[in-house]
Amino acid sequence: MARRGMHQLFQHASWLANGLNASEHTDTALLLACIDNNDSAGMDVIVQRHGPMVWATCKQMLPDSSEAEDAFQATFLVLVQSGKKLQRVKCLGGWLHGVAVRVCWKHRRNVVRRKQRDARSAKPEAATYNAEPSWDGLYSAVHDEVEKLPTSLRTAFVLCELQGQRPCDAATQLGWKLGTLSGRLTRARQRLMNRLTARGFAPLVVVAATATTAATAAIPLNETLLAAGAVFHHPTNLLPS
Repeated sequence: MARRGMHQLFQHASWLANGLNASEHTDTALLLACIDNNDSAGMDVIVQRHGPMVWATCKQMLPDSSEAEDAFQATFLVLVQSGKKLQRVKCLGGWLHGVAVRVCWKHRRNVVRRKQRDARSAKPEAATYNAEPSWDGLYSAVHDEVEKLPTSLRTAFVLCELQGQRPCDAATQLGWKLGTLSGRLTRARQRLMNRLTARGFAPLVVVAATATTAATAAIPLNETLLAAGAVFHHPTNLLPS
């Protein structure tokens, strides 16, 4: 851990020596500098910025911590592999949320298939596996429906609700007027409420789930998760197809 801390210190010193304060740069600038200079300082900052939201998404969709950590790491691997293709992405948080949801859904499908195979090979009286995972509930439904929103509504919701940004800050980041951001956020909330209640969830439960998701995403990552999000090599079996 001490060696990693010293390594990060030298990385950030390198940024400062070149007139770059990582904490003040856009996600795109950090990512491109990381790719062009083979320097992970920018990636560390990106993981610190967006990792809590990604982790909250993975943990709520995959309650097993080891599975959630695999999905978390796979999400940032997709980010690294996408590289310069992301230059035109205005909201990296929204993009990462989408990747995390797809990674988690792929993992869940793999789990279902494996258990179905186990059930078929078991004795008839033991083949009672329910194809619907026990943790397929409200939180997964929230993240699923967020991904179905139109891009502008999804972007507003992820930034303000899942990442806790103030509307004025989110509007500045996106280059939108504050009224535009507020209007899109309101429509996103209403559309999510309508879709989730249509799926059988009570409105108050939906509000509570969204609040819990936002609160979880506000918790800083521990050192283990920070390190997991910053690595560049990971098995690809969890990557979305």
